[in-house]
Amino acid sequence: MLRNYLAAALRNLVRNKLYAAINIVGLAVGFAAALIITVFVRDEFSYDNFISGAERVYNVHTSFEQSGRGPLIVDTATVAAGLTAEMTIAFPDIESIARIAPGRAQLKNGDVESNDAVYWADPSIFSVVPLPVAAGDLATALSQPDGIVLTRRMARKYFGTDLPIGQTITIFGQHPMQISAVLEDLPSNTNLNAEIFASGQATFSVLSKIDRGEVVSGANLIAHILIRLKSGASVLGVESGLPTFLDTHFQQGPGHGIALLLIPLRAVHLTLSELPAMKPPADRTALIGVGIVGGLILIIAIINFVNLITARASRRAVEVGVRKTSGATRAHVFTQFAGEALLYVTVAIIFAIGLTKILLPVLNAVFQRAVELSFMQEPDLMAGVVATGLGVAFVSGLYPTIVLSSTRPSLVLKGDLTSVFGVSTGRHFSVVGQFTILTLLILATGIIARQSLYAMGNGIGVDTSNVVVMTSSDCRPALLDELQTVPGVVSTSCSSFFGLNIGQRQGDMVAADGTTAGVYAVPTGDNFLSFFGLEPVAGTFFPETRVQGTPGAEAQPRLVVLNQRAVQQLGYPSPAAAVGQVVRWAPSSAEENAFRVIGVVRDFAFNAVRQPVNPTGYFVDLSATGLINLRLDPEIGAETYAGIDDIWRRFNPAQLISRIPLWQYFLAFYGDVLRLGGFLLLMALLAIFIACLGLFGLSAFTAEQRTKEIGIRKVMGANRADVLRLLLWQFTKPVLWANVIAWPAAYFIMKRWLEGFAYHLDLELWIFLAASALALVIAVATVIGHALLVARSRPVEALRYE
Repeated sequence: MLRNYLAAALRNLVRNKLYAAINIVGLAVGFAAALIITVFVRDEFSYDNFISGAERVYNVHTSFEQSGRGPLIVDTATVAAGLTAEMTIAFPDIESIARIAPGRAQLKNGDVESNDAVYWADPSIFSVVPLPVAAGDLATALSQPDGIVLTRRMARKYFGTDLPIGQTITIFGQHPMQISAVLEDLPSNTNLNAEIFASGQATFSVLSKIDRGEVVSGANLIAHILIRLKSGASVLGVESGLPTFLDTHFQQGPGHGIALLLIPLRAVHLTLSELPAMKPPADRTALIGVGIVGGLILIIAIINFVNLITARASRRAVEVGVRKTSGATRAHVFTQFAGEALLYVTVAIIFAIGLTKILLPVLNAVFQRAVELSFMQEPDLMAGVVATGLGVAFVSGLYPTIVLSSTRPSLVLKGDLTSVFGVSTGRHFSVVGQFTILTLLILATGIIARQSLYAMGNGIGVDTSNVVVMTSSDCRPALLDELQTVPGVVSTSCSSFFGLNIGQRQGDMVAADGTTAGVYAVPTGDNFLSFFGLEPVAGTFFPETRVQGTPGAEAQPRLVVLNQRAVQQLGYPSPAAAVGQVVRWAPSSAEENAFRVIGVVRDFAFNAVRQPVNPTGYFVDLSATGLINLRLDPEIGAETYAGIDDIWRRFNPAQLISRIPLWQYFLAFYGDVLRLGGFLLLMALLAIFIACLGLFGLSAFTAEQRTKEIGIRKVMGANRADVLRLLLWQFTKPVLWANVIAWPAAYFIMKRWLEGFAYHLDLELWIFLAASALALVIAVATVIGHALLVARSRPVEALRYE
C-alpha cells in the first residue's frame, strides 16, 4: 500500500513539475525566512548568557532628578574606587564589584599600529564577569598597573600569534604594557564592546584620573559599575538598602534626588533608555515584532502551499473516485494526500536549511553578528521545524479528505465536478490574508525607512552631510587653518564629545533672579554652531576671534549660547529677553562660573529623535574639546585624505590619526532602528517573492479552470480586453479587501512604534496609498501573463478543451 502511495506521489510530482517547483520553492523560502529570524531574535535575547553566573551580575546606574521637572539625566555612575569599596562593605550580598570605562587608545607593536576600543578596568573585573580564558590568570591579570588583556583576535592582529603572554605593547605612543592574559574571542551577543582590557591602576588611565579627582573630558567621563551577587542572594536586599547608602555617601542639594538603579547584565541590551550602553541596545518590542513578522512570512508560504495542493487535488477527483469504487476509505485518501504533502514539505525543509546556511554568513557580515544555525545545540528549534512540517502536511491532506472522500463516486466518474468544486471562498480568503500581511510589511518597511532617514538626517535639525570627525587631544587654531587649506575641505570646527551627545555632563545653572535649572554644559570651538548650519534665534554666536585666545585669558564673565529649552526653564519670557543676562553654573558663588548669554540657538541634538532635547549651554573652551570636524566636498578624491593625513602627521607625529564619518556615530543612537529596518526590508522582499509564487500558481490553475467559460464568452462577443479585465478583477478584489484590513492595523501598530521617539514623522495618507498601489502592481504583474494567454486564445480551442 505504501509503495503504491509513494509511486502515485512521485508520478504526480513529475507530471506537474511547475506546480511542484512553485510549492517547494515558496515553502522553502518561507521556512528559511522563519529560521533566519528565529536565530537572530534568539541571539538578541541571549546577550551575555555565555558568562557563568550572568544572572547574578548587574549594572549600577545613577539617576538624577529635580523636583517639579522630572528626571534631568539618567547616566552611568562615575565614582571613585573608594565608593565601590564602601558598597562592598555596606552590602554583604555583593560578592565582587568592578568599574570599566570605555575609551579608545592608540596601540603599537613593531610596525603594527592601530586605534582600538579599550576598557580601562579594575583588577576585579574578571571576578564579576568571568570570561573564557585562553592563557594566563585572569584573577591577577590587571593587578599590576602595566597589565593588559587581549582576545585571541587582537593578539593575532598585533603580534601575529594567539598567545603572546609576557610580550609588550605600547599604548598612547609612550606607555609599555605587558600582555598578562589572552581571552577567547568573545561572541557577538555580549554587551562588552571591546576586546582589550587595560589595568585601571595605570596612572594615565581614566579610572586613575577619576580616583585622583581629575576632570576627565569627552566620552571617557562614562564609567560602568558592575556588581556580582553571592550565590543565593536576592537583588531585592541590595535595592532596599540603596537609599540609605546614598543618604550616607552623597550630599544632595535641596529639591534634588539621586537614585541608584540595578539593571541585570542580561537585560541591558534590551533596555532602551538614556542609559549610555556599552553596545547599542535593541528594542524588545521591535524584536518581538520581527519574530511575529517571521511567523507571518511562514504563514504566507503555508497558505500558498495549501492553496496549490488543494487546488490541484480537484484535478484528481476521478482518481479518488476510482479508489473509492475499489474500496478505499477516507483514511486511505487522507494518507495518500497527506503523504504527498509531507514529501513536498520534507524537500522544502531540506532546501530551507541549505538556503539558511548560505544566507547567514552574508547577513552576519551586514549586521556585524556571528549567528549560527545549529540544530545540535538547539534541539528545540529542530523540534519546531519538524512539528511545523507535520502540521502543514496534515492541513494539506485534510481538505481533499473532507471534500473528495465525502463525494459520491458516481458523480465524479460521470464528470460532474461542479457539485464538488464550486467557487472556492476559502481560497479567496487566503489570498486576502496573504496580501494583508504583504501590505502590512510594505507599510512597516516604508515607515521605518522614513523614520530612520529622519533620525539620521533632518530629525536632528543640523546639517551633517559629508562631515568627518577626527579624535584630537589638541584642537589648535593653527591646525584648523592648515586643514582648511587642503583642497576638498570646505570648513573646519572643534567640538567636544558632549557636543555630539556622546556622554553628557549636567549641572545647575542659576539665573540672576535665583531661578535654577539643570543645564548641560557643552564646551566647543567658536564656530561649532555655524559649522552645522545653525542660525541664532536671538542675539549672536561666538566671535571668531575668541578661538585665537586661551580660556584662561578670557575676560569675565565668559560667553555662553543657550538653547530654547534652557531659556524656557530659566524662566525668561523669550529668547531675546535672555540675551545679555548673566547666568552661573553651580556653585553660583564661584566667579569663574559666571557666563553672559550672547545668543540663543534653537533646540537640537544629535540623539534628539529618541529623547527630548535637553536644556543646553554652549561655551568656547578649546582645552575641553576632543574632536575636529571637517566638512568635505562630496566630490573629493584620495588626494584630500592624503593632504589631511600629511598635516596631521606634521602637527601630531606621535598620535595615530583617527577619522570616521559622522554618520557612524549615529549607529550608536539608532542601531536598533537600522537593524529593524534592514530586517523588515529583507522580509518584505521575501514576502513579495512568496506571494508572487503563490499567486502565479493559483492564477495558472484558475485560468485553466475557466478556459471553457472564457471560450463561450468570446463566442458571445467578448473581446480580449473584456476577458483580461474579468481575470484581473478576480485577483484585484482580494488585494483591495486586503488593504481595507491592512490600513487600520498598520496605522495602529506603526503609530505605537513612532510614539517611542520624542520627534518623529507623521503617518501621511500617501504612504498608505503608495503601499496599496505597490501591492496591487505586484498582484497584477504576477497574473497578467496567464491572463493574456487565455485572452488571446481562439474560442474553438477553448471549447474543445475538455
